[in-house]
Amino acid sequence: DLIVTNASSSISGTYDSELRRFVALTSRASLNVFLKRAAADDATHYIQLNNDLQNSLNDFSTLYPTVSAAVLVNNSGTFFYPIGFRLRSDSYNWFCNVRKNNNGKIIFLPMMQSPFRHLGSVIPISVPLYLSKDSSYTLLADKGKVSLYLYILLDASKIEKYLDLYADKDLQGTLYLADDSGRPVS
Repeated sequence: DLIVTNASSSISGTYDSELRRFVALTSRASLNVFLKRAAADDATHYIQLNNDLQNSLNDFSTLYPTVSAAVLVNNSGTFFYPIGFRLRSDSYNWFCNVRKNNNGKIIFLPMMQSPFRHLGSVIPISVPLYLSKDSSYTLLADKGKVSLYLYILLDASKIEKYLDLYADKDLQGTLYLADDSGRPVS
């Protein structure tokens, strides 16, 4: 029980730290301008907008060492991703399926194959964002008011190694990440 308590405490502290960094990143007015353009789904300027979002996507990708990548997806299904990553041929279906699982709150999705070729399994964190027309702030969206989704892709093998740090090798058992209903996601 002490091991689970220590692991839980460490993960909670890490999550709190990542959340503070996330809030700092999303509160930048310059990012809000790009996010509003991404939410508007102006396909004629997709390449320029994807280029404009690269620094922000990189910042989200470096929130914590277990993060592999960050991807933005608007309500039309257009996704913005790091330029250096190569998408799998079925990546559009991946994003459509992942979006169906979001119910207007931050959720950890079950482990799945990454939409990118060079990445293995990932645990996506789905973050619904709301962009007010009257404000320069990005907010977490309420159900039904989602402007776009940010997916933070955790590297499943790094999460496993992180959890192994807290496992007692002399005891039988495995530590898992679980969603709010107790279902394992790792």
